[in-house]
Amino acid sequence: MPGLSPTSLVKTREKYAASVNPTAAAIRSTAAATGEATLSLVTAMIASGGMGMVQKWQQRSAHAMQTGAFLWTAFLLAGAVSALAAAAEKRRGHAAPPQKKDVYRFAAAVGAAMGGANTAKTLLAGILPSIVVFPVTNVGVILASLAVSVLFLKERLTKRQAAAAGFGIAAVALFSLPL
Repeated sequence: MPGLSPTSLVKTREKYAASVNPTAAAIRSTAAATGEATLSLVTAMIASGGMGMVQKWQQRSAHAMQTGAFLWTAFLLAGAVSALAAAAEKRRGHAAPPQKKDVYRFAAAVGAAMGGANTAKTLLAGILPSIVVFPVTNVGVILASLAVSVLFLKERLTKRQAAAAGFGIAAVALFSLPL
């Protein structure tokens, strides 16, 4: 039958469920979005770990002095992948709305900060043991994000989150101690 596919059947079922029980449909929609977000976060985590391994390999290779070329290649590859992902989303009808110029300035500042952080991480990967560099830099990003959330975005931590932050600070301190 033309126009009949598993996707169209699921969409029809969801429309019916939303009309019968809007709360249940909203919960399913939120669960699906949460699942997609979780998949994106896991993918980012794996990509970040992979980048760390590649940084370490590059710094241990005969080409360790070519850090600049290595980083430019990595940044251009990341930009190309991001552009392809944005094009795919646009084809699916999920194009981002136009942004104010301040958003682009902020994005450029974040990109510059990420470039500096990756440069430092690549250089440190060649100097320090992996058991120190990667846990400290990764937990450090989490702690810095937490600090920004609390100090600038005025978010409040629960007791559990505050305890986790304390453990993170302790972990960074312990990993940073000389062996």
